[in-house]
Amino acid sequence: AFVRSDGWAEGLHSTDVFIKNTHELLGPLHSATAHHRLARLEFPTPDRAVRRAVYGSAADAVAVVANLGRQDAAIETNLGGAVVLPPWGVVVEAPRFAAFYARRWGGQDYPDGALFTLQSLDDQPLASSRQVRVFHGFGPATITWRGRTWPIAREQTIPP
Repeated sequence: AFVRSDGWAEGLHSTDVFIKNTHELLGPLHSATAHHRLARLEFPTPDRAVRRAVYGSAADAVAVVANLGRQDAAIETNLGGAVVLPPWGVVVEAPRFAAFYARRWGGQDYPDGALFTLQSLDDQPLASSRQVRVFHGFGPATITWRGRTWPIAREQTIPP
């Protein structure tokens, strides 16, 4: 999935696309979790295919949910609401960063999955940030954020 680009990387080798997509997700995730201990590891589904890891606590907590199963998994998140993760799908929610590879997030359906990241550029919590950088890796190029639908070709900073 992470070698998809849906147009923005025309002419690039699939390895370059993979590096860009994974960097956009894993770089900020590492920054958000590097100085926090793993506080909880949960298995929300009976087959234990869905894993939820929480790093840190209270306002600094970072939650990462991954679907390691073979079927879609429906979960509930703070920022994305009802989320549907495909096999190998992931959703990240941190105070100043969020990301997802999902079939549904923020009330919007992405039938073949979509990859987006959202990052606060003014060091404020993501929900109240006045500058949010959105990266679109693949899938339909729209995201619903704060009650508005935004077209994002590759990356863009959106106002509140």
